[in-house]
Amino acid sequence: MSLFKAVAVLGAISGAMAQAQGQIPCTDAFRSKELNGVAPAFSDQTPGATAAFLQQLPLAPDATLTLYINGAPGIEVAPDAALVRDFALGVRQVFYYVYPTSDPPTTNYANGTSHTELEIELGALHDIALPVDIHAGMNFNYDTSNCLINSLQGFLTIPSEVDGQPVSVAQITDDLLAAGYAGSLS
Repeated sequence: MSLFKAVAVLGAISGAMAQAQGQIPCTDAFRSKELNGVAPAFSDQTPGATAAFLQQLPLAPDATLTLYINGAPGIEVAPDAALVRDFALGVRQVFYYVYPTSDPPTTNYANGTSHTELEIELGALHDIALPVDIHAGMNFNYDTSNCLINSLQGFLTIPSEVDGQPVSVAQITDDLLAAGYAGSLS
């Protein structure tokens, strides 16, 4: 191997390691790329696709996930990165399809927050006989010095009726939480 090739390979390895360790500039483009992958990853029916996406998310070890449902106080459902991934994989099991509702799909703020608006169609695993869509505003709060996600916030709106038929918000909330707590990437 020539010296030039060796330097190029070392440079590529060093760049990949720096990105993996959160040592690259935390650009809007990088943050948007992460968030723009949420909807496709949570809609993909390919076995393992959502898990692979969750594994590559740059979560700080102590990253948290808090859900705010229909304006109620937040529920911290995952107090660290491993449980954030597990919970996300679990709730994915009750999702049929997820799509962004804003254009562009991601809005980045100077304070490190990246925001996306999503519509989530629940699948057949929920206890409600009607098709129910949930709206989710998601904040991914990055530490811009290392580009790791310190916290995620989900602001969920669950309808109380669909086509004039009442929907049990409590039952859907319970289904989501139960599915999330049952999730595991290990």
